[in-house]
Amino acid sequence: MDRILNKIIEKIEDGKPLFTQSGIEPPAVIDFYAGQPEQPDRFEFITPAVFMDYSVDYNNEIVYIYLHALYDFTPDTENITPGRSDNFTHLAYYGLLKRILRGVRCKPVFGVLKLYQDDPVTSDYAHYHRLTFACRLFDDLDDKYNKYVDVDPVTATVEKGKIKPMLP
Repeated sequence: MDRILNKIIEKIEDGKPLFTQSGIEPPAVIDFYAGQPEQPDRFEFITPAVFMDYSVDYNNEIVYIYLHALYDFTPDTENITPGRSDNFTHLAYYGLLKRILRGVRCKPVFGVLKLYQDDPVTSDYAHYHRLTFACRLFDDLDDKYNKYVDVDPVTATVEKGKIKPMLP
């Protein structure tokens, strides 16, 4: 999972010019989700922010990646608000995140990221959107870990980061 999550971080970082060209503040914080929006008194972070998490459906070989996308929500979007059309910046922020991550692929383990769901989330402290992406899982172990598959831990030793069979 670290490979696909790092790829997502790289893509968002590489896409920061798209935010600034659009007059939208790019994510200042990209981190693993640990309940930050629901418990801001336990965490130090600034917005805009993206917090990532995932789940795996092994039966259907699908990975769901959840992006908790926080933006400084502007509540003045009522029909009677003058200039309300300028107060929907948070929607453009979510849209840019979706555009940046559409089609990301992390071979050979993960397929193409596709937007699966976009849900509003409201807590006591925040109102934001959770963007859910889905991709195929081709193997639950990344290539860099394959060398540890089918190794008997009782008869093996590790030398300089490499597994070596123990001599009888």
